[in-house]
Amino acid sequence: MRQINTHENEDIIRINQLIKDLERLEDVDLEILIKNNFHKAMLPTELEGLDLNIVEMSKLLTQISSKCHYSGLILSMHFYTIGSLRNYIKTSNYLKDVSMNGALFGSISNPNVQPFSTLEQINKAIGITYEKVNGKYIINGKKKYVSGAPKIRYLPIYACNEQLDNRIPVSVFIVDMNKKGVNIIEENWMSNSMTATNTFDINFNNVEVENLIFEEGKGIEHTNDMLYWFRIALSSVYLGVCEAAYQHVIALIKTKKSLLTENSVHNKVADIKIKLELARSQLLRTATMVNSMFKEKNINEIKNSTLITKYFIAETVNDILDDCLKIKGISSLDKGDFLEVLSRDAKAAYFHPPQEYKVKSEIAINELGIINFRRN
Repeated sequence: MRQINTHENEDIIRINQLIKDLERLEDVDLEILIKNNFHKAMLPTELEGLDLNIVEMSKLLTQISSKCHYSGLILSMHFYTIGSLRNYIKTSNYLKDVSMNGALFGSISNPNVQPFSTLEQINKAIGITYEKVNGKYIINGKKKYVSGAPKIRYLPIYACNEQLDNRIPVSVFIVDMNKKGVNIIEENWMSNSMTATNTFDINFNNVEVENLIFEEGKGIEHTNDMLYWFRIALSSVYLGVCEAAYQHVIALIKTKKSLLTENSVHNKVADIKIKLELARSQLLRTATMVNSMFKEKNINEIKNSTLITKYFIAETVNDILDDCLKIKGISSLDKGDFLEVLSRDAKAAYFHPPQEYKVKSEIAINELGIINFRRN
């Protein structure tokens, strides 16, 4: 039997305590979570955080999302950004502001830049440009689909500068959303799925930004790890949605004798439980793998495992919601019914990057060792 070391025991204790603290809350929304310091979970211990690793982050996000997946999605962006950047910005004031004032980070998003993209394609994919004027960086452009936009204080971005000699002249900055020239565009958000996350576009009009994160012109190269953090965080949210749907249906069945004694319902419950546990195991396996492989740098294995997990959980959450709707019956289609809302929100899992065709293409390319020469 494998021996569990002291450090692992401490990790188990602290995440279990966090989950117990979460269960004590009668209601859960973003403001309540911040008031109870859950937003600090990824911070270093010297800033009153718990310095959670990616496995612990995943478990916490799943539990939060099972209670309020809107808050879970917004915090998932905040958590994975801090987790992946904390070693690079630990001496800045950003993390101190999170600890002292409840500031939240947004997501940098997938740059969607291919190795052989033209400069025009890179500019289009990034959507934001920058130039250096009198020693200051000035950005212009638009960042689309920023979850929790009105609540975010710090937003990491990619920005392109055509004047650089780099093959992919993209740099990374953190934008203070209180800066002059930052405008949130609310009217573009018309989605029926994950509506309450307020996933708005952000316009930047001559916004002055502070120091670079990483080396100038090498932003893509330095942020690969953020993709893996993002996929684990996102998958954790939708696993939480699975859990919420399952618990809702179990509670419903126990109150209705007609459902409790029906063999077809028993089969559906077993199907849902199997799917839920498979998804949970897949996510835990991948998060554990990523956590250990950050040191080993086994990049292809990390790429494939995180892609598979993102795809598998997107499929699973929608399969489980479909089963739950069938068990509950026609009332589950009533507008505003708990399962009706979850079902609509679960559809968003398909559209977070990368989408299905891209997932399968990347997995095949990684497995076959093909160099991708396509100009997407």
